[in-house]
Amino acid sequence: MELGISRTEPEYGKQAKVREVEQLLLDSIASARESIYIEAQYFAAHKVGEALRKRLQQEKRPEIVVLLPEHTVGWFSQKTMDVLRECVFR
Repeated sequence: MELGISRTEPEYGKQAKVREVEQLLLDSIASARESIYIEAQYFAAHKVGEALRKRLQQEKRPEIVVLLPEHTVGWFSQKTMDVLRECVFR
């Protein structure tokens, strides 16, 4: 069985930041042929929104399906993630 692991780690001391999950997602959006399915936690990132916008402007663009909650739980999520997702959606 083949297995791939993608990491996200902040820069800390002598350790450089690692953003493999972000790059994997952006590469996946760029190479999708027919469809893209994306869930809420990834839809709040500006880079993801920009990558999706670029794909929608191409002549051969994939169908994009986004699964988002109607309402999130808790004031913190509503004031952060909900706001970011709304910006990307628009």
